[in-house]
Amino acid sequence: MKSLKYLLTHCPHNCDDCIDKMYTFKPEKVSLILSVHEIITELYILKQLRGEYIWNFGNQKVEYEEIYGGFFIHESEHRKYLSIHKANKNLERSIQRLRDMGVSIEDSDRRFNYSIIWKK
Repeated sequence: MKSLKYLLTHCPHNCDDCIDKMYTFKPEKVSLILSVHEIITELYILKQLRGEYIWNFGNQKVEYEEIYGGFFIHESEHRKYLSIHKANKNLERSIQRLRDMGVSIEDSDRRFNYSIIWKK
């Protein structure tokens, strides 16, 4: 669903906006960068698994992030493993959706690494 901001400004801000713009202007390149962000509060530490998409439409570059999952530091290793597995499944679903629409994504074979379970 197109965002209101896109309808008013014709400048994409999320995946659906970029897909809509793709029918008018073919993107030159679509990149994917995976990252892990730590959110630290007084109550918890959360590792959030994100994917940043960069669409290059020639004269316009659009960047947006999607959150695929996360886990709390204090959770068991098994629970963290399941969270990363689920995030990889969500990521694969998003990539497949774009592939089905004819978008080729650089680095689309990358996934979240299970070694982040043990990294402090």
